[in-house]
Amino acid sequence: MDKIKSYILLSLFTLLLLSLSFKAQAFSIAKGNGIIVDDVTQDIICEKGLESCQSHLLNTLTSFYTTTGQHFYIFPDYANIIQLPTAKSLAIANTNCNANPFDFILNYSALPLIKPNILSLPELGKCLPGQFVTKFYQSTQTNGQIRHILPMFNGSAYAINSASVSTMGQLADAIAQAIINDPNASGVSFDLESPTLSVDAINYFIVPLAQKLMAKNKLVAIFDANLQALSNISEKLPNIIALVALYDYGLNPSSPFAPVPLQQYQDYTTDHAVKGYFGGYGKKIPVMFVTPAAATTTLWQALYWYNQNFVKGPNPELPYPKEKCSSNVFPQQVLDAFLILPPDAPQQTTALEYYQSQCSQYQNPGNASQLDYFNAALKAVSAYKQQTNFIGVALYNQKPNGFYALTCAKRGYSIYYTASLHKRCLGFYPEDISPAIWQALKVWDTP
Repeated sequence: MDKIKSYILLSLFTLLLLSLSFKAQAFSIAKGNGIIVDDVTQDIICEKGLESCQSHLLNTLTSFYTTTGQHFYIFPDYANIIQLPTAKSLAIANTNCNANPFDFILNYSALPLIKPNILSLPELGKCLPGQFVTKFYQSTQTNGQIRHILPMFNGSAYAINSASVSTMGQLADAIAQAIINDPNASGVSFDLESPTLSVDAINYFIVPLAQKLMAKNKLVAIFDANLQALSNISEKLPNIIALVALYDYGLNPSSPFAPVPLQQYQDYTTDHAVKGYFGGYGKKIPVMFVTPAAATTTLWQALYWYNQNFVKGPNPELPYPKEKCSSNVFPQQVLDAFLILPPDAPQQTTALEYYQSQCSQYQNPGNASQLDYFNAALKAVSAYKQQTNFIGVALYNQKPNGFYALTCAKRGYSIYYTASLHKRCLGFYPEDISPAIWQALKVWDTP
């Protein structure tokens, strides 16, 4: 009898493995391009309630990127995924949006840049429930695209790596359940850095999450992935996508905020980033390359330095053309309500005037435009478009005008006053994705 039981169990186990293998072989990911939406609550503006919302991104797609019948991926930025009750950051976390009742906080919501209980204005947006966001981006169809919405959670890879196996499993279960319960979510995406996820985090957090989502035909996309660890599981879990950055290459730690010369960027991106991916651990892992569609740390047309006189001391003078910051980057109504004057500010000046006076603009000396860097990124991946594991490119990233001015204002004197935040802040421009870049993507994507 024991032999019969053993035989039955072995047979069932063999059938289970065959079933998983069949599912893995049958799973496929549609090729298509996409975009990372950095500030969802300022992209989706609902001045008269959730029933009447407008999206800058969707209006832009209608005007400049009509791709009827093609697949398009949207990665809307949500809250941090894990904040243990003992975490120091919990005190400044935005808890004004609904949170799921777990031991840790899993906030399936898109959050404003400023907590609504501190400042609530239409221009800042409002807390948006996660399922509303995915439904809005999915159902507001204007150009016949087949959309895939993968909410993106930020967080510290160090926090995940340091968690117990039990906590990793709980977190995987919680996120999987949130995504499975959301009929408009095509999966989930992560931006977990500093450092990358450890092998244990891949095995005990990503693997169980990907297994649960693959059973529901949903995806897991990982930014800055541990490719060696992913390569060991990608065959059995083909619903995992690596998001590989093609921006900020050539970052010099001794002088990090300097524009990379265009030719250097082109050479490094082509020879190292893309070629290295397909020739290394990434050769079988589905991939989307994240391209610089808006300015980043080392790929910019203009760099703005704010708040020169705070605790980190005066700004260094950069060897680039310099002028005053232009006032059109300042969301005046929001900043007027948010900023306050420091105690030592000159008399007869407003908080906004003082803030603007603490800003200098540096121009990229090479006269390279954002479009030049974007086209260089597209050129780098062009030779691999027919690779079976190449999914497409994701534009980095959609931000509202005034994003940096407001982000930097949070580090100045304001009603949000937090002394420890007083430090220099950088703004990289252009912060929006221009029509020319959308047109370049459309031309590149046309067979």
